[in-house]
Amino acid sequence: MIIDLRFNEGGWDVVSYKLAGRFVTEERTGHFKKTRKKGTADYGPLDEWIVKPTRKDKFLAPVVILTSDYTASAAEVFLLAMKDLPNITIVGDSTEGIFSDMYEFKLSNKWQVSLSHQKFYSSDMVNYEGKGIPPDIELLNTFSEIEKGQDVVLRKAVELLK
Repeated sequence: MIIDLRFNEGGWDVVSYKLAGRFVTEERTGHFKKTRKKGTADYGPLDEWIVKPTRKDKFLAPVVILTSDYTASAAEVFLLAMKDLPNITIVGDSTEGIFSDMYEFKLSNKWQVSLSHQKFYSSDMVNYEGKGIPPDIELLNTFSEIEKGQDVVLRKAVELLK
């Protein structure tokens, strides 16, 4: 299976975990996160997010996940939940490195503002904020390849699965 997240800007973390649950046979740590306490520079407790099997029919064959620097937010959370599984290979570029949900509020002049207010960590406590999750195999399409309709990243994924 090939999962292409190269231009996935995210969505909902809970949906990422529901999808990741299709690839595990038992519960396991997907990631940790902590949220800033309102009005302070301090953070609350570290919350552990658990990937839980979601169906009886699991997909346990090899999976290649394609990433780019446009892979962001909940797509990156999905990668955190998946990257340590033995059948997963990530190919492409490092992800964008923007994990946090947004804290939204209004200023006194009625402007709407949103700020990143959380820290996300992998299951082994690595924070990829600002740098992104690196692929197992770094590979980029060149402009000339794209002009010719070639996708070397996708081609590499197919080659890995043969």
